[in-house]
Amino acid sequence: MRGFVSILFLIALSSLTLALHQSPTPLHAPHPAFDTLFLRRTEMENGVDTLIRDELFEGLVLKLPPETIRTRINTRLHAYLADFPARHGEPIQYEEGIGTLVYTQYSSLLLNPILPTNPFVLDAHSHVLVLPVTEKIEYGEYSYTGGTNGTGILVDVLQEGNYRTLFALPSGYRVCATNLLKEWPCPPYGGN
Repeated sequence: MRGFVSILFLIALSSLTLALHQSPTPLHAPHPAFDTLFLRRTEMENGVDTLIRDELFEGLVLKLPPETIRTRINTRLHAYLADFPARHGEPIQYEEGIGTLVYTQYSSLLLNPILPTNPFVLDAHSHVLVLPVTEKIEYGEYSYTGGTNGTGILVDVLQEGNYRTLFALPSGYRVCATNLLKEWPCPPYGGN
């Protein structure tokens, strides 16, 4: 009897879920601020990816030492995030810096104050590796390590009214390139 009641409960719950998803009017209408925040965060993510990839590639083409490539990437990265609010003139508030990952969920980055950052702090939280492949080809990799414990995450909190979203460059983030190809897949960890 107990199993029969459980099955009836699951069927009723499934029917209710299906009815809610097929409802022509949403239960909570989305707020325009939510869409704007999501759009800006996505724009920020794509801009950061492109910036890092371009600087890594250029550094490889110019045959710069890894430390110089890392500093160039982090200087541009810091400037990009600092100048991002001025490009749009919207009522969005931005707070950029280093957040501390307390738990495995990225929402825990909002539990502690966000510490200010600069290119030197970013240098301490990242690494660039350059390896020769052949006489003419070099492989390069930018890694955001998150510092000694991997818990210092580059974040930008975007807020408008009561709505917030979080841009985060996670520890373990990598971009790879060669001096011939700007986009190169990063090899998996562990040689798999």
